[in-house]
Amino acid sequence: HVFRSNKRGRRQLIEICPTVHSMSKPGVPACLDCAACCQVFGIVEIDPVEDLVPRQLTTRTELGYRRMQTVGFRCVCLQPDWRCSIYDQRPRVCRNLRRGMRLCQMAVSQLALLETVNGVM
Repeated sequence: HVFRSNKRGRRQLIEICPTVHSMSKPGVPACLDCAACCQVFGIVEIDPVEDLVPRQLTTRTELGYRRMQTVGFRCVCLQPDWRCSIYDQRPRVCRNLRRGMRLCQMAVSQLALLETVNGVM
């Protein structure tokens, strides 16, 4: 178990458990109290056909692909209230991510580890 502060400054218990698969299982914080995926995944590639992300929020990689701009690993669209500033236009990768799925669990675990290592907790 790991404790971390949510956006409201309250400490919450996060259970790091690789077997959490459903939204009803404990250990996966609510998206609006977490936003781990927006804070640790960093490089989100933009699909030129499906994604409607404003071009000024993207950057071109060395291989010529477009990806979301970041500050460190944090997405530039993550607002201080932990909401996405382009929620209706967010990339397909973000739209497909669901609370409790393996990728979500990885983000929660990675963020908790980073916060522990950096002494944020």
